Amino acid sequence: MRAYLFATIATLSMALGAMAQGNPAAPSGIKLDATTAKPRTMEDLTRTAIARDYDRAWQTLAEANDSNSASALDAYFVGAARTVFGSAIESRQKLGLQSRCISQEHQLTAVFYAPEGDMVELQDTVRCQSQVLDGKKTIEDQPVVLHYIVLMTPAADRWMIRQMQPEPHF
Repeated sequence: MRAYLFATIATLSMALGAMAQGNPAAPSGIKLDATTAKPRTMEDLTRTAIARDYDRAWQTLAEANDSNSASALDAYFVGAARTVFGSAIESRQKLGLQSRCISQEHQLTAVFYAPEGDMVELQDTVRCQSQVLDGKKTIEDQPVVLHYIVLMTPAADRWMIRQMQPEPHF
């Protein structure tokens, strides 16, 4: 039972760690290719806003991890994404674990941009060094490549992450 619990928490920590940077102020290396978006062509201003807000969402997630405060997610996460990552932060906090992803690079590809401009589906390939810590002791440190399918929708002044689903590969 203890091994199962540890494996579950390690998996949650790995997924959450892959979502957070070690330094929230550092640039995350986000590259967005919108040339394949269908059925609508993405405007340059929209592409820039999505990349900017996606970057800020990862920074916000790093801040939530660092402060162990899921409420920090509210700035860029809604719906299922907010629920999943908020629960993961609270679970990790109870266990005294911390996770982070250092030296992130994101290769985003827009695969769907709604005709009304009210939703975008992205595929994100994340490369980073994932670390899981128990207090100050590192219990895992390895390079990882992760894949996510992301749904973003516009809010009043930014794009929000509504869903972020891990995928084994694209």
